[in-house]
Amino acid sequence: PSEATQEDLANLKRARLLRKKLREIEKLEEARAAGSDLNDEQLAKVSAADDFKDELEEIEGMVPRQIEQQEPEPQQEEEEEEQPTHDSLTRGGSSSAPAPWGAG
Repeated sequence: PSEATQEDLANLKRARLLRKKLREIEKLEEARAAGSDLNDEQLAKVSAADDFKDELEEIEGMVPRQIEQQEPEPQQEEEEEEQPTHDSLTRGGSSSAPAPWGAG
């Protein structure tokens, strides 16, 4: 197998970024379809989706398949991690939560 060049690695990194942006756009489109209003920045991102898709297709055509397979896709982030509430911090609810300010 051929060794990855700097350009190949840069393309893989860019492809991961583009895939992430496309996932974010998909979520924005779902929110908009559900009736949410999008701000100007979000609307600009959604309108750039076709450009991102085109660039991703171009990059995927340039990167050798064996190198792409060596570079695992990062795990998707959890939707939302449970955040401790103010009550759990001040009442000592969770043993893994940090102590309230001034305690200790």
